[in-house]
Amino acid sequence: TQMYLCTDWHFLGTCGYAVQPLNQCIHLDSPWWHSVSSMGPDSGTVCNIYSDYSCNTLIYRDLRNPGSSDLGEKGINDQMGSFQCRAG
Repeated sequence: TQMYLCTDWHFLGTCGYAVQPLNQCIHLDSPWWHSVSSMGPDSGTVCNIYSDYSCNTLIYRDLRNPGSSDLGEKGINDQMGSFQCRAG
């Protein structure tokens, strides 16, 4: 699946768009570690968001397309350390 991440709300700031494997923990490093404020997965993809680096500490379940332009509204702004997506 493809994931779009940005360090600012409304998909602004430093942004990245990359193909990520399904059913695998994606570890975030700089500049993404605890800095993501908006994110959007592809259609047909469901993602869980974790605060730690290894997909152990769940902070948000089942983020779906179009994602969120303001992760602060979900109470998880600048808290993501990893994520894992699956078909859904």
